[in-house]
Parts: sequence; C-alpha cells; structure tokens
Amino acid sequence: MAGEVKRLKRTLPTAVLATGLKTALGYLLPLIAGTKALDVSHNALGAGYFADAAVDDVDFIE
Repeated sequence: MAGEVKRLKRTLPTAVLATGLKTALGYLLPLIAGTKALDVSHNALGAGYFADAAVDDVDFIE
C-alpha cells in the first residue's frame, strides 16, 4: 500500500496530524457543548450527567 502513495514522507504525517485533530475535535466539541450549554454547577457534573443533558435536550426539542 505504501508504494501506491505519492510523496509518502509528506502525506503520512499530514494524514496522521489531520486524523488526530479531527479525533480531538470530535471528543472536545461535544464535551464543551454538553458542559457549557446548560446552566449547571460544577458539583453536578458527575456520573450520568450527559444522559441527563440529552434528556433535557430532547425535552427542549419537543
């Protein structure tokens, strides 16, 4: 497979970096949205918080 890629020394690091950034954003954006969008004290951020946030979000949509 490596023989099929042109300029492998440039393409591979770019692909790894882009994948890492997309993965980090895919993790951080929902985390930030889930913790900042709702007015909740930091003490309430515990186990099951995102499930409660999802239920609140569904209630808001309906």
